[in-house]
Amino acid sequence: MIFLGLVLINFLLAGIYLVQPLADLQSQEVASVFRAHQQELSRGGTHVQDGFLFSCVLIPEGEDSPHEFDVQTAILALINTRIDKQLGVGLPTATTSEQAFHSVARSCVGKSQTDLKGLVVVRNELVGDQRVVVVAVPQEQLNGIEVSRDSVLRCLQERLRAGTSNHLEAMVLLESMPKDCEESKLNSIKDSLIALLDKELGDGISATIQGRWTRQDGSQLQSGLRGWQGVLQAEIGREQGGNIALRGMQASELDRLTPEECFQLLGQFANDSALLERVRTQLNAAGWSRTAALLNVKSVAIPVVINKSGSLVSQVLRAKIAATPAMTFLLLTGGDGVIDFKSQESQLCKDARVAFNKKLPNGILDPTGPPEAAQLLQQDLEAGASYESIILFSATLLALNDPGLAYPLAKTSFIHNPADPFAGVNLLLAARALDLRDEVKDLLPKVQAQAKLDDWGSGELKKLHSWLTGDQPVATPAPVTLTP
Repeated sequence: MIFLGLVLINFLLAGIYLVQPLADLQSQEVASVFRAHQQELSRGGTHVQDGFLFSCVLIPEGEDSPHEFDVQTAILALINTRIDKQLGVGLPTATTSEQAFHSVARSCVGKSQTDLKGLVVVRNELVGDQRVVVVAVPQEQLNGIEVSRDSVLRCLQERLRAGTSNHLEAMVLLESMPKDCEESKLNSIKDSLIALLDKELGDGISATIQGRWTRQDGSQLQSGLRGWQGVLQAEIGREQGGNIALRGMQASELDRLTPEECFQLLGQFANDSALLERVRTQLNAAGWSRTAALLNVKSVAIPVVINKSGSLVSQVLRAKIAATPAMTFLLLTGGDGVIDFKSQESQLCKDARVAFNKKLPNGILDPTGPPEAAQLLQQDLEAGASYESIILFSATLLALNDPGLAYPLAKTSFIHNPADPFAGVNLLLAARALDLRDEVKDLLPKVQAQAKLDDWGSGELKKLHSWLTGDQPVATPAPVTLTP
């Protein structure tokens, strides 16, 4: 799986092996053995012959691999032979998790155990299109290398405490702990593993495990929603006529992905149910049962976005707005997400306000103003918007008859500052346009009690009261002359 590509890099590059010349007598002996069996011993792999262990590495000509590295690789094969025997893992039939344990174990063997005495290079020459490197060591030299499951577990626990583990090592440790291990110790390993997965694969994994769309402090995920942004950007404006649909991965897409790709993708595609099931199944099949158990969770429900016909926002711009990280976050949280607002208005926001309030010579609002403002405010949202920008954006989208996008912006601004004279009113107008009667009924007294309303806001609330009591709705509609 994903995990085997990391396991031997540090070990190979450590340069910890000591190559020493044999005494003349022993050198002659190993040379004699090699000459007698040269053809067999020059085949790639490790071989036992007459009390010596031989390791042969075949290096294709032209590969950028120095002589010392070739020799170290041959020595490594010798040491692995000893570790293979002591761990007793049947690699050909082992699960991926067992193979990972076996590989990680090699990195836990100390330097003092791998300084092989009496080791000699018996062949290092170019033959045809490849270099043949053969090293040999008396078989008893490998007997000093001691490794056991307990020693490997102690090594991995120490690395975890020291903060030097990667997620593979944490997974190996979790899977390899004894069945009667204390629950508190297992939980500690699980917490560390989740933190490493966040760091290395993306915080969509921890959000999925904990059933959240946010980080633990309620703020926006750093990478866990990138998959959702990509889907929104790709699909809005094609078959859907500009509608927003928060759909996850399709089964046909997952079938084409490797286990490694699925696990990595979950880090950036939080709470996708199909992807979650796929990763869980793959982990169990590969022997990572305790890691898979972390994902025995029910995906958070994906909110339904209400699309109202008649939006005057172009499909291209609508796609850009929805796929902007902050907007994707707000759509997935239904507007309940916490945005980290910038402290000051940007120039984009100031320019958008000018555009929104632009008037024709006869004094009425210029219908080209709101579309221009929406373009600028999308860019501002992409860069990280101020609170004032979010308020203006929700008002702009309402003017463009797009309450589906206005609603989450208005809601997050009202949560942030219920006293604002516009946030609560914008939220009520968006909810009314989406025909969310119960929400308007519940929200209206809260806005009246908390918001510092101006004349415009008070007038709009009166219209909303009339709408709730069944009178003809009289909320100001978007001007029909506006164009995308």
